[in-house]
Parts: sequence; structure tokens; C-alpha cells
Amino acid sequence: MLRILLAEDDESMRTYLVRALERVGYEVVAVDRGTDAVPLLQAARFDLLLSDIVMPEMDGIELAQKAGEIQPGIRVMFITGFAAVALKAGRKTPDAKVLSKPFHLRELVAEVERMFMTEDQEYFCLPFAALRLCVTAFLFCSREAAKAQRGKGGAARRAPSQGPVLRSFLDACAELSRICG
Repeated sequence: MLRILLAEDDESMRTYLVRALERVGYEVVAVDRGTDAVPLLQAARFDLLLSDIVMPEMDGIELAQKAGEIQPGIRVMFITGFAAVALKAGRKTPDAKVLSKPFHLRELVAEVERMFMTEDQEYFCLPFAALRLCVTAFLFCSREAAKAQRGKGGAARRAPSQGPVLRSFLDACAELSRICG
């Protein structure tokens, strides 16, 4: 199980992120400031430092630099509403992903997962996602066609032609083929 150290000074955001990341299978240790994160980094191994940039006592950039000294392979992702301002300050920043607030939980989870993908997983990820989109489109179109063919009695009748459904499915497959090259 991947271990995430979360440094976020906003309590509601911190609680939300911990619950969300734990729900998808990560082990999360959360603190409300960078100075509280440093002893944890010294005591235990973490796979990812997920940190706000603007925090009291020690900001996320300084924390990420210290984390890199303490645990040289740690990955870093910043979550912040002040990314552009904080990163333009001319400070040397670690190699890190920046996710600007507000963001959707799906974006955060997807970015965390991407950070831990191997090259093989990255290669197969896009075609798999496109295939999943293709199948989802087919299922959606099938349901919509069945709804359109419903009789007045509410019972579904078999559509005489699945032309629009098949066309939508083939369009999605063509898109899959285009994406995968």
C-alpha cells in the first residue's frame, strides 16, 4: 500500500483529502503544517508528499526540499490555490506535480495514480481508457435506443434496427483507433 504524507493547513480540505485518498486505498498521514511533517519524514518512509504551498511556519516548497534531503526518492505533488504566485517567486523547487485548487477529486486521484505508474502501465493506460469509453458509449446508446423504442405500455420492444446504436459504437471505436495510432 502506498503511503502519502499530506501537509494541508485547511482543516476541512485536509479531512476531505484524507477520507477520499483512504477510500481509494492509500494510507494517509496528515498534518496541518510543514514543521509537523519533518519529524514524520525522519521516522517513517513515505511514497508521496502531498502538500499545500502556502502554510504557516514552513511552506510546501521548503517542506518538499527537506523531504528530498531526508527521503531522496520521495515524489512530491503540490495542491494549492496560489501555485502561479508561489512558484514564480524564483525559488528552486523540487521536481513536482502542481494541482491547482479548486480541483475535482477524480483529478487528484488520477494524478496520484499517474505518479506511480510504470512505463508499461502508461503505455497501456490510454488505450484501455479509450476502450472503456468505447464500451460505455455503446452501453449508453443501447439504453437510449431501448428507451426510444418503449411502447405505451412501458414494456421495452426490440428495436427493428440498431443502426444509430451501431453507428455510435463504430464512431467510438474509430476514435479509439485514432488515439491508439
